[in-house]
Amino acid sequence: MKNILLIGGSGFIGANIYKMLKNKYNFHIPISKQLDICKLDDLITYIKLNEIDIVINTAVYNKRDINPDIELYKNIKMTANIENISNLVEKVLYFGSGAEYDKRFPIKDVSEELFGQKIPDNAYGLSKYNANLIARNSKNIYNLRLFGVFGPYENWRSCFISNICCKAIFELPLSIRQDCEFDYMFIDDLVNIVDLFISSTPKHHDYNVVSGNTIRLTDIVEKIMKISGKELPINILKNGHNLPYTASNIRLKNEFDVKISLIDDSIAKLYNWYDLNRKIIDYDILKNTK
Repeated sequence: MKNILLIGGSGFIGANIYKMLKNKYNFHIPISKQLDICKLDDLITYIKLNEIDIVINTAVYNKRDINPDIELYKNIKMTANIENISNLVEKVLYFGSGAEYDKRFPIKDVSEELFGQKIPDNAYGLSKYNANLIARNSKNIYNLRLFGVFGPYENWRSCFISNICCKAIFELPLSIRQDCEFDYMFIDDLVNIVDLFISSTPKHHDYNVVSGNTIRLTDIVEKIMKISGKELPINILKNGHNLPYTASNIRLKNEFDVKISLIDDSIAKLYNWYDLNRKIIDYDILKNTK
């Protein structure tokens, strides 16, 4: 059984990876107080001591509201340290972002070959851009580039599909900041793809890990209302359409036997999960989210 260091294991993606694959691999999930991956010597010691085979990094510096100036430094430091230890393990998997393509411009059905045509101008996008440059020049670092992922354990306060599900359950008005075309993948599908990457040697070093299906946010809201069986008011806060945010998954599908769940089934599964776990939802906070 492979020893896997799962960095960020308490977050949305990390928690789901552990839940679905815990019987297949031996996960090591240190909290940040036990292992600070910005400290290279500590990271090297941990990997050697625990005989780690694979590193999966789901972590990202997420305290930009407290100290936005340090966001770029922290994310680049984490990436540099993980690159430094990559020679000690079989492979490193991490999760990039569609922001690498620069969200100031339309991103529609974009392929991996278009990476680098535009350079992001914010700290998050630039740090992910830099990480992909490192992955492409590495021997064993792989970027699973995400656009929209949804499922249990995500932040229902700010994540669109979860937020709408929760509002529908509590019969609150449903709000959309602005309609746009998006690509959403259910978390179970993502974890199954992670499993494929663990058990194989990918041909490339970066992949758009998306469903390949475009959907409007307004269509998602309509689907959730249908699932709930309720007629609720819909507030669109800004007219028109925001820039599209979708990608091609041809590279991924040509190489792996990828199964993508139907969006209706995935949303229904998430809705029912929240309905059974209402106690995790703070109504007073929920009603003030937009």
